[in-house]
Amino acid sequence: MMEYTHRSHIPLIVILGPTASGKSDLGIQLAKKYNGEIVSADSRQVYKGLDIGTGKVTKTEQKIIKHHLLDVAKSGTRFNVAEYKKMADKAIFDVWKRGKIPFLVGGSSLYIQAVVDNYQLGEGVSDPSLREKLESTSLSKLLAQLKKVDPESYKIIDKKNKRRIVRALEVYHVTGLKFSELQRKGEDRYNTLLIGIDISRETLYKRIDDRVDARVKQGMIKEVELLLKKGVSAEWLSALGLEYRFISNYLLNTDHSKNAQEDMLQKLKFAIHDFTRRQLTWFRREKRIHWIKNKKEAEKEVKKFLK
Repeated sequence: MMEYTHRSHIPLIVILGPTASGKSDLGIQLAKKYNGEIVSADSRQVYKGLDIGTGKVTKTEQKIIKHHLLDVAKSGTRFNVAEYKKMADKAIFDVWKRGKIPFLVGGSSLYIQAVVDNYQLGEGVSDPSLREKLESTSLSKLLAQLKKVDPESYKIIDKKNKRRIVRALEVYHVTGLKFSELQRKGEDRYNTLLIGIDISRETLYKRIDDRVDARVKQGMIKEVELLLKKGVSAEWLSALGLEYRFISNYLLNTDHSKNAQEDMLQKLKFAIHDFTRRQLTWFRREKRIHWIKNKKEAEKEVKKFLK
């Protein structure tokens, strides 16, 4: 394998795309072919116990290709992008140091961009008393505040993720800087190839719907029920969004009839459709992404890059 004298020469291959586009499978196939290991870029797969709902790769798949940054945080606890970036940088360097190619695979756009563009995230920015006050404020009021002080962050933030909105406002009030300004790019750390999976909306939506049904059969609802029984708060689960928000709300309601479950699952599918549209909006703004339609096209890009 070629030698690299500086971290900016470390090759990093990023496999990204919307939910249900096939990132995990493609990542495993490419990592296997090109002597690589995978660093997960999923903001929910970092948590232990969130397996079925997040589509975490199985133990069998992890034996095929080593995965990093899965199950690194306890369910119910805080884990932010600054912590993720620190761990991801360490994992990427460790993979490269052992003579393998690091693959960053996932769909969490902020996590990906933090690593690729070496965001300087200001890990020490904190005010516990202010955070407590913000957390007791309604979501609608928090969004109104954010729109006023940091419209750029307001445009792209998940408007149902109260935890992230609170963090953006905390940063603003402590530093006087907008959250979008604090995430400034540092010196390039890696030589990066970004590969995006291009898939039609119709195919994507069908995959999403089929996947929700399959995960229910695998025990996704029971997974959330077990987390609640273990003391993980419904508020924390709701902040994760999508599967965990809809299912925890359903479980806390008194109506557990078949009709109520079917109604919840249909609403969940539509919410995931909407989420993928937001993902694609962010991805389409990133001009460095090489969009591919199949494995063969991806292999062509990787081969050219590694030369």
